[in-house]
Amino acid sequence: MPRDRASQFKQKTVKAYARNTDNLENKDFVVLYCDATYLPVRRNSVAKEALHVIIGIDPNGNKEVLDYSLFPEESANNYKEMLINLKSRGLENVLLFVSDGLVLHELDGLAL
Repeated sequence: MPRDRASQFKQKTVKAYARNTDNLENKDFVVLYCDATYLPVRRNSVAKEALHVIIGIDPNGNKEVLDYSLFPEESANNYKEMLINLKSRGLENVLLFVSDGLVLHELDGLAL
């Protein structure tokens, strides 16, 4: 609950998150940004795992998280799996990939 300057709580209703469909057909993305960050994850013990994220940027500059997944470590095969999933959901004609060399190495032969 947010507080005002007098430390009084004011109840506010946050509008519901409007989830977009998983269908990416008829959506144009000029840029796909692929990266991972390590987060502490508690399973049987606490260890850092790589959260892989792929963000699409449309021609108007709007950003949309297209896919994310948690893996034990950052790997090109993980990105390839995620990109194949995006392709199966209808993603086509990406003009630019922004990534480190790890992802680009795996893109050979994967036409989007």
